[in-house]
Amino acid sequence: MQTRVPQQDATQQLCPRSEQSPDVESNQVPSGSPDDMHLSSRDPTCSNTNHAIAESDGARNEALGEETTVPASPRASNMRKNVVSPVLFIQKWARTYLPRDAPTTQLRKKLAEATIKTHRQLKFIPRSHVKKIVTAEAVQIELDRSNYPTFRRIHRDPVTTDDYSAYRKILAILYLIKKPSKIRMFVQYGVCDKDLPLVKCNSSNNPYYSPELRSRNNHLAQPIIFRRRDYADDFLEKQWTVLAPVFAKSEEDRNAHIVLESDEILPFISQSEVTRQGGFGDVYKTEIHPDHHSLGMTSGNVFAIKELKSSDQEAFNQEATVLGRISNKRHAHKHLITLLTTFQHGKKFHFIFPWAEADLFELWRRHENPPGGDMMGAWIIEQCRGLADALNSIHRYATTSGTTLFNVFHLTEQKDSDKKKRLIRTDSAGSDRHLRSLFGRHGDIKPENILWYPCENSTGRHGVLKIADFGVARFNTVNSWDAHKTGRIPDTDTYRSPEMNLNGNPTTACDVWALGCVFLQFVTWYCGGNKLVEWFGKRRLVKDLQAANMKTDTFFILYVDQGQIKAKVKPAVVEIIEALQGYKTCTREYRELLNMIQQDMLVVQQQAPTQEDNNTSKSQEALSSNIHSRTRLGGVRRKSCGDIWRRIGDIESIRDQEEGLTRIDTFVPASPVAESHYMWSSKTHLASAMNALEIS
Repeated sequence: MQTRVPQQDATQQLCPRSEQSPDVESNQVPSGSPDDMHLSSRDPTCSNTNHAIAESDGARNEALGEETTVPASPRASNMRKNVVSPVLFIQKWARTYLPRDAPTTQLRKKLAEATIKTHRQLKFIPRSHVKKIVTAEAVQIELDRSNYPTFRRIHRDPVTTDDYSAYRKILAILYLIKKPSKIRMFVQYGVCDKDLPLVKCNSSNNPYYSPELRSRNNHLAQPIIFRRRDYADDFLEKQWTVLAPVFAKSEEDRNAHIVLESDEILPFISQSEVTRQGGFGDVYKTEIHPDHHSLGMTSGNVFAIKELKSSDQEAFNQEATVLGRISNKRHAHKHLITLLTTFQHGKKFHFIFPWAEADLFELWRRHENPPGGDMMGAWIIEQCRGLADALNSIHRYATTSGTTLFNVFHLTEQKDSDKKKRLIRTDSAGSDRHLRSLFGRHGDIKPENILWYPCENSTGRHGVLKIADFGVARFNTVNSWDAHKTGRIPDTDTYRSPEMNLNGNPTTACDVWALGCVFLQFVTWYCGGNKLVEWFGKRRLVKDLQAANMKTDTFFILYVDQGQIKAKVKPAVVEIIEALQGYKTCTREYRELLNMIQQDMLVVQQQAPTQEDNNTSKSQEALSSNIHSRTRLGGVRRKSCGDIWRRIGDIESIRDQEEGLTRIDTFVPASPVAESHYMWSSKTHLASAMNALEIS
């Protein structure tokens, strides 16, 4: 570029402060305060310095009598290009004189030290550590350093508190990718922690093309665009480090189910291999970081997580609904498992339960020879009665019309029973709510699905047993289910009831048969230990007509009588009952328990009730009117769980009469010295104590 200079004295146009102006070519920032720099850079004479220098050279040539075109000085050209605006000048000063590298490095180091590895070697930072490290001071320093114009306004509490306008997590992510100065961009567009996670909205193969990052949950949030593509990729990857989910306990009026992407990091510090394996899911012993759950501390942050093998949404909804109903305060039972919460990770569905040390089979294996004494004997009878009562609460389930059970199992109201409706309340919308009695069945009662939990208030402190695994549980308005429409089928045949092989539809009586099998094995273990339980299982192995003559260990056997297939209790079952009654540990109450198992539970049903019988108004009225009604199967009675519960209660009364024990259900030991929730009474007070029991 060339400049044509007219013939005039241009020396007066030179900047009088040109010698004091800063050297803009130098890479060094002059010392002094930013205010001084700001004033000098705004001096109007200094802005014309380059032009004045060029004109002074031209004037000297004009004095020699010749018109000359003078090229612009390289120094002047560079000075024109490097004119610094006030904002950029302050930023350069801040980067030079404010402490920058030390705090950033320290915070990044602290975040790295706070990182915890999961069971899958992924990394996450607990919530409390993010809150402790990324403080209000750290946010303010980065906002000051980035020279955000309204940083005083955003320094208020909402920026660094736990409400939705916080920027803690975003700043932590920016520290991890070494770009904390980008916090200004997030604050400017109002994208804060509540808008996380961010997702990529568009893509391109151009490595220099940076995609838009938008909030996955807030579609109204402004997009974030980094200058470089790798910055955006780093942010998307590192954001999961501070976004580990928090699991909350589901309540009756609040569903805490959460849906997680497959990229999200689960805050599981440790997780064992498959602890219990079933046909529909696997159970893992998992330790969850205490910052990321509010499920209770009874098990030291250790929980049981069941992962379903199937990705069927309907199957998950059915099991989750059943578990949720029996876990709420209205239907909770001491001997039914408690569902804490559920979540979906990718395409996998999960349940979280309190961790159980063992199931009933594992308990038998751990204690080859059960501890003797009256406390163990009393505990077994107590647990059998509690399990019968818990199962009865499923068989005769009281609910209200319009609840989720009707929806997930596609149930319809029975018109014949409309006159049996009982109004219990009116909701806020003014619609009447009526009490309904649904029939429910567990469908897979076996020792592996009965879990053992420690319990200080149990007899002898031997713990408590809880029924678990409701994967095949079903509900209906009649006490029958179509065998071809029940969906899932249990993976074990050992505890299958005879009517299932006699072309009958499953009923609640099938659970009673299976529970009788478990009770018999329980008594076998108490009298002879686990070796006797294993011997009993081998004795039941005989050829099965409907299993291609393969040997099965069911408790019944099929045979042909006059061209018809019938069933009867296996001889090995009858033999073990007779043999156990001769054991020294088989006291009077245990002999009564064995008689009950044989006469009221292990009763073979020769003819299943037809669907027409179940749909008659007479049978409906009989089933609905008496909650403890007996199931009539071809003229042979297999008692209901309600009857079994009452019968075991009578057996407990016999033991109390013989041993002088007084049971006080509301008594809780005040100190660890108490051996159980039974209190010894002297014989002089036995009569009055028995009257208080109201023994029937």
